[in-house]
Amino acid sequence: GVNDLIMCQPGDVIRLDGCGGGGYGSPYERAPELVARDVKSGYVSAANAREQYGVVLADGAVDPAATAALRARLLQEDPVDGHFHYGPGRQGFEALWTRERYDALNAKLGSMAPVWRHFVKLKVFDAMDAAVAEGRQGEGPGMVDALFDGVLERYPQLREALTERDVA
Repeated sequence: GVNDLIMCQPGDVIRLDGCGGGGYGSPYERAPELVARDVKSGYVSAANAREQYGVVLADGAVDPAATAALRARLLQEDPVDGHFHYGPGRQGFEALWTRERYDALNAKLGSMAPVWRHFVKLKVFDAMDAAVAEGRQGEGPGMVDALFDGVLERYPQLREALTERDVA
């Protein structure tokens, strides 16, 4: 689905093809005349002009009054905060993996031989998912240390992958 998170492995290739650049900012702020031009060029359907950009067309031309009214209603129903939005999957991930937690994870991963970092990162993500399932998502950044240590306990051979400065 659109909101899936994809866990990549070394050597994986992800290719995304699209017909456009995705835009910047609120689609409701795009000049209606440019949206009409995109419809005429076949880049956007008239239905998508209405649904995605809030632009009402009549015989291929912008209906300014209807467009203003539709955009006002759409903004009231679903306010746009002015920045790019990654979607609910990413929002959920970032709510769980706060900057503080991700920094703690990166510090731990930085103590490992590079060849093992991605593997351990995925195992810590799995451990976090298990902790969330147990209702433990509210724990602080020390939780990442505990999850990391749990991965090392599960895979004791990884202790050899720690750099000498962290073995003491």
